[in-house]
Parts: sequence; structure tokens; C-alpha cells
Amino acid sequence: MILSLWFLLIPFSLLLVVWLVLSIVAIVKMLRFGFVSRPAVISSFAFVIFAVAVLVGTTVSLREVDWSVSFELGTPSVELPSVNISSPFTR
Repeated sequence: MILSLWFLLIPFSLLLVVWLVLSIVAIVKMLRFGFVSRPAVISSFAFVIFAVAVLVGTTVSLREVDWSVSFELGTPSVELPSVNISSPFTR
């Protein structure tokens, strides 16, 4: 079965959407229901900055991939050369 490499982006994008939704829910819960203090706000913004940095790094890395390449699922078609090794233990 031959698949195009860009099919791998479908599960990645679904995972990304779930991660974004859960991150937004976590930030809202931290700021709304948690102790609204200076460390809570700083840690929330640090989380947002780290998340944006990871997303930018992922985007830069994914832009360098040639998504038109195809790959084959299943048994690899590797042909190994036949090698005749004589052993001193066999006659």
C-alpha cells in the first residue's frame, strides 16, 4: 500500500487541535478559578510563551519536509546479497 507523506499530517493536526483546546481550558481554569496572584499569571504567560515557541519550532521543521514523497506500508523490499561463508566446523 503506497501512501503519500502528507497523510501523516491528518493525525498530527487532530492531535494539535485537541492539545490547543485542552491548553485553552487549562489556562482559563488557572486564571479564573485558581488563586489570582502574580506567580499564577506569570506561570500562565510562561506556559503560553513556551507553547507558542513549540508551535513555531514545529512549523519551521515541517516546512522543510518534502510532502510529495510517497512511502510503502507492509513488507520492505530489500534484497540482500547472498554470502557463502565456509565455517571450520562444517564439512
